[in-house]
Amino acid sequence: MAGNRVKKEAVISWEGTLEPDLAGYRLFVGTVPGAYGPPQTILVPSTSISCAEAGIISDGQYYITVTAYDTAGNESEKATELPFEMDTIAPFTPTGLVVF
Repeated sequence: MAGNRVKKEAVISWEGTLEPDLAGYRLFVGTVPGAYGPPQTILVPSTSISCAEAGIISDGQYYITVTAYDTAGNESEKATELPFEMDTIAPFTPTGLVVF
């Protein structure tokens, strides 16, 4: 499943949780389904991060998920994985422009 094609300015966002002791979120990014690198920590109240801030800057297929964690260190299950494709290459320049 290829997922959405996005440009480098894309923003990743999610619906936040309402726990009073919520400390933040952890964004997991990988290039293979279910296999992620170290998480990017996002502190509350933010529920979004740009692809560039998350280190997603090269063309290719990516898989992301997010967890929530509280001040006691408890962490939620991972959200449903979302696939998408980063596309930073512009289309070819049109040619053959004429006026009749």
